[in-house]
Amino acid sequence: MKELARRLILAVAVAVAIPSADAQPLLIERTARPANDPAGAFDETRQIVDRFRDWQVLCPLIVTDDRLSCEIAPMAIAPKSDSSDLAASAGMEMDGRLVTVPGERAPSLIVVISTPLGWLLPKGLKLQIDGGAPFSLAFRSCHADGVRQGCLVPFRPSGAIRRQLINGLDLTIKAYALDGSEREWTVSLRGFTRALQALENG
Repeated sequence: MKELARRLILAVAVAVAIPSADAQPLLIERTARPANDPAGAFDETRQIVDRFRDWQVLCPLIVTDDRLSCEIAPMAIAPKSDSSDLAASAGMEMDGRLVTVPGERAPSLIVVISTPLGWLLPKGLKLQIDGGAPFSLAFRSCHADGVRQGCLVPFRPSGAIRRQLINGLDLTIKAYALDGSEREWTVSLRGFTRALQALENG
């Protein structure tokens, strides 16, 4: 009887640990352009179709009316000279895409930060917009399969975070090296609002 009860508890625990298909998280790996992929082996060739101050809208070379195929990205992610080296900065990317979320009518903005390998993953990333309260983001996955090289940190900005991105001037990104030391980058948000409007309004 005890053995039967133990097996039943184990079966329930396994069932709870495996989410249903409807509860599966977004497959960001299929929508995000990975870091360190200059040859474009994973993502289609893209072109800059518009620029808004420090942000740009990129779409496939083949012109399409499907806004879900385009993305917005900052023109540059600048390292703080006293805390970041050029090798780490070369693999830092950030882009925003509209992704259809199961069960939701309108596409949602998903922002993905791509980093090179070699970070202290449990600490995640820390973001701060201007002088606002910092917030933490978790790494979702890392890849080193010859096509994708780097780690992905996706998030869906909503509510206060979305308003801060729209109204802010600078975004600070902090990551932590394996020795626990901090690395820091700055992304200008000038032009982000108009780029987002272009993406969402087609």
